[in-house]
Amino acid sequence: MKAIWTKILRNVGFKNAKSDISFDEISNSIDDYNLQVNDTVLSPELIANSDPFDLVYLIFNKIFNELPEDYTKQSQYIMQDLNEGQRAIYITWLWEGEINNGGFNQFYANPSGQYAAILPDLLLNIGANSFAELMVRSNILYAKNIQSITRHQNGTLEGFSKSYEDNPLNGLDKRFYDLNEKNGLINYQANFIRTNASLFVQE
Repeated sequence: MKAIWTKILRNVGFKNAKSDISFDEISNSIDDYNLQVNDTVLSPELIANSDPFDLVYLIFNKIFNELPEDYTKQSQYIMQDLNEGQRAIYITWLWEGEINNGGFNQFYANPSGQYAAILPDLLLNIGANSFAELMVRSNILYAKNIQSITRHQNGTLEGFSKSYEDNPLNGLDKRFYDLNEKNGLINYQANFIRTNASLFVQE
């Protein structure tokens, strides 16, 4: 996974000669973090006592670190090699990240949009019923308006930015944020992990 993080960091402008923090230092800190994640054993005690965010973030990163470096094989791994609990946490975390960053429009435009059809069931499985209902509404709205939503999405930043204009998905973003403020998705994820600890505990 270091190669993936290296590519990401280079793309966002971390270069040895142009930063007070060298790229090697950043790369080494990623190595250190990944080692810390990999060395942390998911015990029943840790699952029971961890802060919700720390717990979910740890599990997400453990899964992320195990993904195949070949991006084309990652979806197959997620759908076939993860158990139902791991898959639910990983994909719902991706979903939330996309919406927090760029709304439902970004979620569907990015590769994570491939999980749109299964997300309502994943959200129901972790007890996030209101979020599941919102995702059902979103899928229906997207299917009905896919041509108008995607007509400007030509692979350019300008085209993607233009696709937000008069986008029917925009109204769902605020609903998501309101739900998250009322009872954050992180709480449903953490409660699900604790209730189904056997799906996450490492020997």
